[in-house]
Amino acid sequence: MSVVIARNARAMRAAAQLRQTEVAARAGISRTRLSLIESGNRRLLVEDVIALCRGLGTSLGPLLDGADDTDRRTLGV
Repeated sequence: MSVVIARNARAMRAAAQLRQTEVAARAGISRTRLSLIESGNRRLLVEDVIALCRGLGTSLGPLLDGADDTDRRTLGV
């Protein structure tokens, strides 16, 4: 799931033509933390996912695009 979220976060940020510093500032996290999340080198906490949603201006659903259907159902999205 972390890999899917990382891939989608990178793609969404790129599509919006935002820099990591911009998204990190909106999310209330450091650029380094965002970089670790986007690279898949950080085990995601609920707080990380909430911060990503805030920073990217999205809901959880788009971050989970491509995730296993069973996992999505388990999360209710």
